[in-house]
Amino acid sequence: MLLLLLLLYVPIMAQVTQERTVLASGGDQMNSGSLSLSWTLGEAMTDTYTASGIMVSQGFQQEGLNATGTHDARLPFKVAVFPNPTAAAVHVTAETTLPITAELVATDGRVLQQRTLDFAIGKATISLADLPAATYYLKLKAETDSFTTFKIQKL
Repeated sequence: MLLLLLLLYVPIMAQVTQERTVLASGGDQMNSGSLSLSWTLGEAMTDTYTASGIMVSQGFQQEGLNATGTHDARLPFKVAVFPNPTAAAVHVTAETTLPITAELVATDGRVLQQRTLDFAIGKATISLADLPAATYYLKLKAETDSFTTFKIQKL
């Protein structure tokens, strides 16, 4: 009787599949040979919790890929960029007296402005007044080749 139950249990478990679904504003999955890419746009909330060696992830797209963020905290000092979003200019403050190279980059990778910021007066201003409303990236680079990138929304 035990052997019969075991033999019935295995085929029943093999037929159980769990379909993954998500409620989001957009997304897609593409396959090409051994490469698979899937993405989700507008997923309301995702997070990962870790405690006592156990990790629980919520959300349709799970961890396992390393993504480049828009703010890499690799500078050895604090930096602030404000206001964001902005209509005309952003101000940059840094807890350093060393000069920092600033690059304003469009989303297609074009460098729109490049200049050296001097913090001897406390803050530097970068004008966006002549640029159209869009998303830009402000890359701040120190002499040590460490950098951080801020995502700027121009209204």
